[in-house]
Formats: sequence, structure tokens, C-alpha cells
Amino acid sequence: MKELIELIRLDLTSLYEKDIMANAKNLNNSLGYNFISENFIPMYFTGNYESSTVFVMLNPGSQTNKDYSFTKTEKHKYTSLEDFISKYFEKHINYGKIHFNDLDNFDLKQAAFLLPFKDSGIEIPDFSKDLKNRDLKLKAKESVLMNKLQLELIPYHSSKFVGIINNQINANNNIDIFIPHIDRLFNAITEYKRKYVIFGAKQ
Repeated sequence: MKELIELIRLDLTSLYEKDIMANAKNLNNSLGYNFISENFIPMYFTGNYESSTVFVMLNPGSQTNKDYSFTKTEKHKYTSLEDFISKYFEKHINYGKIHFNDLDNFDLKQAAFLLPFKDSGIEIPDFSKDLKNRDLKLKAKESVLMNKLQLELIPYHSSKFVGIINNQINANNNIDIFIPHIDRLFNAITEYKRKYVIFGAKQ
């Protein structure tokens, strides 16, 4: 996890000190358009980094306000850069507990999808027989979010993921730009013994 920690620290330091992530800005410049948010807190991972089940997504989707500023909106919540970094890791490791009361259909779909996987390292209560049981669904959602590892190919938020690798021409044109992100992803996956690695996007 050392490589990932260093990359996250680099982005968070840039964000905290300059209200922009240099790596995100460079990615937009390389692609030739503003594909991702450059000043919204990134999401490299959530959950248990050593989990035997890994879910890989393209990037965190978000309808970020174009007037959003980390310095104006977020920075006042932290006493220092180190406090910001520490709370970042705490939040992303404990994402399932922090958002325990939020019923999200995407998270429930992941729980339903992973339910039949044997020895996944995730104890998921079978809520399919009682779909009106909110407590059961919350428990299933929390278990999935806490016990699987979710990784993002691109850790920066965007409202959509098109024009990048969604067809062969775009993929050929952009693959070199994405190689560092692909390397980071596979380094993270192979760092621990995994049983299931699931790629959750058709692209």
C-alpha cells in the first residue's frame, strides 16, 4: 500500500496547499479537455485494502459544482495537512460505517451480486427474501462496503466517462496516458492474495 499512500499524499498535499491537484490537471491537459474535477477530493479506494474480494470501477461519478473550491468549502474542516490526510484514510477505510444509514441502490446491487460468491471474505445477510427489511439491507450494504476493496481506475470525479476508452479508436489514442493508472491498479490488486477481482464497468 506504500505506493498508493504516496500518490494519495501527493494529491492531497497539492489540493490542500493550492486548491488544485496537479496530477488531475495534467491528465485533463493530456486528454485535451476537462474530463475530471481538479479540486474535488479524490477517491482512490474504499474499504478493506487486504480484502480477498476486489471491485474495480472506472472512476467516482459526481455532479460536482463548477464553482466548488476545496479551499473555500472543505479546508476549514481540518486543523492541518496531516489532519486532512489522516481523516481521508479514516473515512475511506470506514466508508461503510460512516454512511451506514444511507440506502444506496448501487451498493445494494453490489451486495446482491456478491451474495452467491463463496469464500469472498464478506458476510452478506440474504436480504432478497425480505426486500422491505431496511435493517437487513443496511447490514448487507455496510458489510459489502467495509469488507471488500473498491479501487478506481481514475481516482478523480467526473459526471460521465465517455470519449476516453469507450471504443477502439479512443482507447488506442489514450492508452499511453492511462498506463500509470493501470499500473497503479494492478500493483494494488497483486499486493495481497485475492480470490475475486471484479471489473464493474463494460469499458
